[in-house]
Amino acid sequence: MQSAGLRAIHLRLQTTLILRPRRWGKTTMMSMVKYFLDVSQQQLARQLFANSLLAKRDPRFYEETCGQYPVIFLSFGACTGITWPEMKNDLTCRIGGAFRDWRQLMDSQEIFEDERKMFRDILWRDEKASYQVALTKLTHFLHRIYKKRVIVLIDEYEKPLIVAFLNGFLNDAVAFLSSALTGCLKDNPYGVVPFAIPHMLKPSSY
Repeated sequence: MQSAGLRAIHLRLQTTLILRPRRWGKTTMMSMVKYFLDVSQQQLARQLFANSLLAKRDPRFYEETCGQYPVIFLSFGACTGITWPEMKNDLTCRIGGAFRDWRQLMDSQEIFEDERKMFRDILWRDEKASYQVALTKLTHFLHRIYKKRVIVLIDEYEKPLIVAFLNGFLNDAVAFLSSALTGCLKDNPYGVVPFAIPHMLKPSSY
């Protein structure tokens, strides 16, 4: 995918599910979207895309969009635990990683003390942390601070479910992911724009 394709993705600004076969470069594409839009790495975004085809063809779009949005990036491709406790640990690690990416929010005056405690609990892997609402809360924090729609990128979101199905704990995985993702992606009033890319497999692999 060339950088010029970023404009087409941005113009949709709605839920997007991208289906492509293996080795198509889906994860690379998501990384490009993240680095182009991510407001937390604005200087890096400008350096990476300053001489891109997009910047040359549509400089106004480049100036108005590059490094302007809060982005949450999650990849479930490494979630391979073959028991539910192992899988839950994998999933909470991924959620914790999203919070580590935005740990600078803890210094913001717009984050209240009880919210900082929740942030710390997630970062320190407290077993009592509210993981199932954590991503929803993170989008709320980001929208409150940046006053912009939050971009949520999810790579291989179906991987934990496939592993759970093959190892007999699908119900546990579905319950956890439903709680963790539904509030963040579906019923979120803060303008979340989710992009999801599943890892395509042959039917016989399920």
